[in-house]
Amino acid sequence: MPEDFKKLSDKIGQVIFPGGKGVIKNLVRWFLQEQLANAGEIKPVLETTFASAMITVAQTIPYSTTSQDIERVKDVIPHIEDLGERIIAEVNQARKQQINSPASVPNDEVIWVFVGVATFYEGQGLYQLAENWYKECVNVCQALFLGNHPYVATSLNNLACLYNSQGQYSQAEPLLIEALAMTKRLFPGDHPNVAGNLNNLACLYNSQGQYSQAEPFIIKYINFTVLFIVATG
Repeated sequence: MPEDFKKLSDKIGQVIFPGGKGVIKNLVRWFLQEQLANAGEIKPVLETTFASAMITVAQTIPYSTTSQDIERVKDVIPHIEDLGERIIAEVNQARKQQINSPASVPNDEVIWVFVGVATFYEGQGLYQLAENWYKECVNVCQALFLGNHPYVATSLNNLACLYNSQGQYSQAEPLLIEALAMTKRLFPGDHPNVAGNLNNLACLYNSQGQYSQAEPFIIKYINFTVLFIVATG
């Protein structure tokens, strides 16, 4: 096995299984070898195993990354990016057809690929790279989940929050408004997801000193939060 493949698979194993899980690490090594092209019937199984390993790594990247987080996953990120590019290509190729498990990734786990990479770059101040991945996340989620869907709302929020953090308020506002409207349609009544969206809009207006616009969202956020706490006891 080429030394670079061995190093990468070891790194994946260290990220996912700090204590070491030889079987999984070996499966990842196998996937990374050129022999995969001739794997025949078991190729889909290996692809799924590899995709699952990449998603597991992506899920370990916190929204507020530290230098230790960056160092821990940096060798695996290029391969998560490759997986993301494959997802984008398959989604674009499918166009209006129904898409299931692009690049062997279950639809409900696709978002992690994009959020993981975007967060990795955002945590280093590489905002343009982060923006590209957040945008692709919106596009892919809208293609996979037609109409109203929590992942579409989440992807809109993520992109908006990046813009807000950079002071690009005019770009953030319509995304947050769209995400809030979608979340209200998805979760009628007093729901924490709606409260979170209200808070995001309040923070946006507050950041601009538009306190009169922020106030009603803050009040609604507090009311939603209190009602949810009371309802859940």
